[in-house]
Amino acid sequence: MQAKREFHAAEDLFRSALAVARERYGLRDTVYAHTLNHLGTAQFNLRSFDGAERSFREALHVFEGAEGLLGPNVAVAWSNLAQVARRQGDERRAEDEYLRGLRILREIEGPEGVQVAAVEANLAVLYRDTHRPEKAKWLLVHALRIFEARFGPDHPNTAIVRGHLQHVG
Repeated sequence: MQAKREFHAAEDLFRSALAVARERYGLRDTVYAHTLNHLGTAQFNLRSFDGAERSFREALHVFEGAEGLLGPNVAVAWSNLAQVARRQGDERRAEDEYLRGLRILREIEGPEGVQVAAVEANLAVLYRDTHRPEKAKWLLVHALRIFEARFGPDHPNTAIVRGHLQHVG
C-alpha cells in the first residue's frame, strides 16, 4: 500500500516536472523526453499501462527527432515499450520492440555491451515464457557472460540472469 502511494506521488511529481520541462525546454528537447520516461515508469509501476505507453511513445518520438533513429535513448524507449506490451499481453509486439532496441544497442555498444545484455535478458524471459527455450537459453548465457565479466559473479544483475537460466527448460 505504501509503495502504491509513493508511485502516485511520483506520478504527480513527474506531471509537474513535465509541465516545467515543456515550458522551459519545449516539446522537442530531450529533457522533456526524459521526464516523459520517468512519468511512464511511474505509470507502469501503477499498472496504468495505457498511460505508460503514451508517455513512452511520446518520449520515443522526441528522442528520434533529437538523436535520429539509432540513438541510445531511442533504444531505451523501445525497451520500455516492449515491457508495456508484455504487461498488456501482446508478446509479438513486445518481441518486435525488444529486437528494435537491441539492434540499436548492438550498433552503439557492440555485442558485448551491458545494456545489450540487459535487453537480451528481458527478451530471453519473453522467449522462455512463450515456450521458446532454445532462444531464451542462448540469450541468457550471453547476458550472463557479459554481466559476470563486467560486474562479477555476485552482482544482482548476474544473479538474476543466473536464476532465469535455471528456469529455462
